[in-house]
Amino acid sequence: MKGKVSLGLSGCFWRQFVALSILLSFLLVPFSSQAGVVRGKVTSIQGNMMELDLGIEKGIQPEDSGRVCYNILIQGKEKAIFIAKFKITHVSDKSSVAKIQEKTAEIKVGHLVEISFKGGELELISDPSGGKVYVDGKEREETPSVVSDVRSGNHVIRIVKQGYEAYEEQVKVAEDERKRISASVVPPPAAKTIPPKAKEAQVTKEIGKGGGDQVSQEKYARAGNELNAVDWFKKGYELRYRYKNNQEAMKAFDKAIEIDPNYADAYALRAAIYNDWGQHQQALRESDQAIKLNPNFGGGFNTRGWAHIGLRNYEKAIEDLNKAIELDPNLAYAYGNRSWAYFMLENYHQSLDDASKAIQINPRLSTAYLWKGSALASLNRLQEAVKNFDKAIELDPMFSWSFLQRGYTFSRLGQTEQALGDFKKAASLGNKDAQDYLKKKGIQW
Repeated sequence: MKGKVSLGLSGCFWRQFVALSILLSFLLVPFSSQAGVVRGKVTSIQGNMMELDLGIEKGIQPEDSGRVCYNILIQGKEKAIFIAKFKITHVSDKSSVAKIQEKTAEIKVGHLVEISFKGGELELISDPSGGKVYVDGKEREETPSVVSDVRSGNHVIRIVKQGYEAYEEQVKVAEDERKRISASVVPPPAAKTIPPKAKEAQVTKEIGKGGGDQVSQEKYARAGNELNAVDWFKKGYELRYRYKNNQEAMKAFDKAIEIDPNYADAYALRAAIYNDWGQHQQALRESDQAIKLNPNFGGGFNTRGWAHIGLRNYEKAIEDLNKAIELDPNLAYAYGNRSWAYFMLENYHQSLDDASKAIQINPRLSTAYLWKGSALASLNRLQEAVKNFDKAIELDPMFSWSFLQRGYTFSRLGQTEQALGDFKKAASLGNKDAQDYLKKKGIQW
């Protein structure tokens, strides 16, 4: 009897061992080592959502898919047991939020994650060598170098070397492709004297520096006699974005439309200026005209979305900004404005995503850093928020809202002196919210 019992137990044990072996053959899949794989950890869990320590810095994007695992030791070797699948829903610089799609065991903080994506490589060479490489705004190794784990799709390559003009190119990388970029950087051109016919440019410069009232109408008209609508548009664009002179820029856009009443771009930039001035109803009318003239122009939908934000029609704003991005996926201003709209709807994760995307497209867009900082502050990531407000102020030291928001954040951090300094600066730049705050405190600025 004892022998039979012993054999029965051994058979049971053996069947369990075989079943476990089959199960492990499915679960103990090696943690992938192929190119295009990023690994991190679970940092928090809430319901079917979890936060990961992987973000934009690691190349993570919304809609990326991945797996969760934990490691066990088998015969002295570490093996990974995969227990769940997930999809990324929101991404910030250093973290992301994922939705758990299916799981076979409980997920815990500290469990490992793996995200795979298809991609190729960039081989970068410059003459002369030693140029700083930026891929989509992110600094990489100096030339010559190879950048691995580059996603399939379009990327902006920028090579910068002191004493030379920057080289920039947009390239498309296919799956498993090594794209070779060979750049010849050249010294900047020597300074040129201004030919007599370029008096118009001198007038633009005088106006841009604030001397518009001092320039006689006769001189202004004479300088623009030979200008066509495109010339006037370019003049207005420079006045607005380089010299921050909206008054004279509006005159230039008016002139462009007078010459060419079908100039959709000029209507859109007039709308942008009206938005700056808080005249959002007029901005809507200008945007409507731009869209009527060119329904495939993302800029018109962008300025109309901006106007809706000013009128507190945030859902309508998002509809227009979605259309702007659909028509022009590289329109950084549209991502920035949509970030603003999502922020006002208290959708801080989505606001953060859009602000980060705007920065990725245009790293010098100051308002994108403002909205990114605001979203981070609302998510209680205060130190990160301050860094973004710092960058916004560095890029545009005359924009009062960046000082105001940094002041609020300093106040939450208990740094009262720094907060007061920012409130005073914002008030001195004409920010009414800052002025009202200081008045209530009885503080002069």
